Amino acid sequence: MYDKDEIILCFSHPDTYDIIFNYIGIPKKDYEYKQIRNMHVNQDGIIFKVYTTPSETQPIIRVGDIEAKKIQNIYVYCVHVTRTK
Repeated sequence: MYDKDEIILCFSHPDTYDIIFNYIGIPKKDYEYKQIRNMHVNQDGIIFKVYTTPSETQPIIRVGDIEAKKIQNIYVYCVHVTRTK
């Protein structure tokens, strides 16, 4: 769909890169990192924002003899943008 030279990274959070790029099927490559304000006119961008909030409920999860407690909620928002001017 796009050539490698047309794709830039506008975030530097490695966990986001790994999770989201795998989920939407974008191949992992050495993309150039740039600020959003440096996009070209008519260039598409995908923006990811990660929000972390404390868990209000903290349920205990048990698998066999292993126990874990939920301590955070992690939300990832994804927005597709096109620079128009």
